[in-house]
Amino acid sequence: MKKSLLFVASLLVVVLLATNCDIFGGKEDCFPMGVGSTWNYEGYALMTTSVAGTDTIQTSTTETEATKEDKLTTGEGVVEFVSTTTIHMKLPAESTFTWVDTSYVQKTDEQILSYSSKDDTNPMITIALPLEQDKTWQVASNTTARVIAKEDVTVAAGTYKNCWKLELTTTADAGTSTMYYWYADGTGSVQTHMESENQGTTLVMHSELSSATIR
Repeated sequence: MKKSLLFVASLLVVVLLATNCDIFGGKEDCFPMGVGSTWNYEGYALMTTSVAGTDTIQTSTTETEATKEDKLTTGEGVVEFVSTTTIHMKLPAESTFTWVDTSYVQKTDEQILSYSSKDDTNPMITIALPLEQDKTWQVASNTTARVIAKEDVTVAAGTYKNCWKLELTTTADAGTSTMYYWYADGTGSVQTHMESENQGTTLVMHSELSSATIR
């Protein structure tokens, strides 16, 4: 049970951090990369079982900042993003922990690349440009992405019109999971959502933008 909860906690953080990318197509800029910009998110995870019903496993907050312009070891320019995440777990016992993650984002004419370190040689292709309806690409070896719609989204930070909705499908030893991301022009990631079911257990994970300052 403890390992399962830690897996859920780790997965939620991946969701929150993975949304901190920059995408734009044509005149759109769905995640500005201006140094000094900040994004604050609130999230939760719910697990429902046939025995225990629905329980809140954890809530989380994440603050992401575009801290500075930097360079990879290859000399290519990137923007450093620092995310501070605090997770409050309610089961099996209440506990709170915080950690900091640093990533590096590179924007080209054809894609947005996310590096885990300055010497990372296998970045995620977070976005293939330009964004278009039904466009697909390979994010990583086990993850594919597809543009599925444009939707209006209302979150704690406000209502955002015509957000790009992306579907990411990941295949792992535990099975296949599907995550949805919404990006708003001029703001960036505003919402993520996932629902999965395995052997009678349903997991719902959700995060949304609570505030943002765009530079």
